[in-house]
Amino acid sequence: MLSKHAKEMFTKHKGTTLVGLINKTTKEIILAPCIEPKVYLQINEKGEVRGGYWLDPGLGDNLTPPKEKVKELGLLLTRRDLDKINSLLGQNFVPRFVAKKKELISSHEYLFNQQCKSTKKPDWGGFSVMLDTSGKLNYSFSSSSFNSPPGRKVKRAQLSTDLQDEVKKQCSSCKVEIMLLKENLLPRDVFFKKESSKPNLKPDEVFEPMKKIRSAPEKGS
Repeated sequence: MLSKHAKEMFTKHKGTTLVGLINKTTKEIILAPCIEPKVYLQINEKGEVRGGYWLDPGLGDNLTPPKEKVKELGLLLTRRDLDKINSLLGQNFVPRFVAKKKELISSHEYLFNQQCKSTKKPDWGGFSVMLDTSGKLNYSFSSSSFNSPPGRKVKRAQLSTDLQDEVKKQCSSCKVEIMLLKENLLPRDVFFKKESSKPNLKPDEVFEPMKKIRSAPEKGS
């Protein structure tokens, strides 16, 4: 069964993508809300965010585009954005990608480093889930970092079927409890995106591009 803390993730962040890890042996599930829309952060050795940009379809699959291109599309993070993002990170939100030196860290890896570092990475599988505003659970079981075969990294590698069933079992049980206490559901945290009743998960993709609410570009940026 989901822990009390994991259940609170659904009630506190309804309508927000929750990045999840499941322990392959104990079946323990760890959840954390993801900063949306997708964001690429650059951090220093102290873990402080020093810059970054919004991920956008206009950039294609290139996670290290020329700064001129990012600036041209108005995707560079402003100081106001960085302040908000640092606040969210302090509340245990996770970013889509983090660049530390030459290492690229995914949302699942970031969650592991924050909450499961005392364990071994192969002990866990990755997924994402969202309880939308209509009360429907939407899943994605993709994670190249955690679901790939040993020694390989397969894009959009899927969680094993038995662990998918376990995730659905635990989350569905939690959903029943939540819906029985529907009046206690809190509105989701909104910092950068508009309200939408549409799920932002696809079967083969963790995050769906969506309209963004970003700070206006600052002078001189």
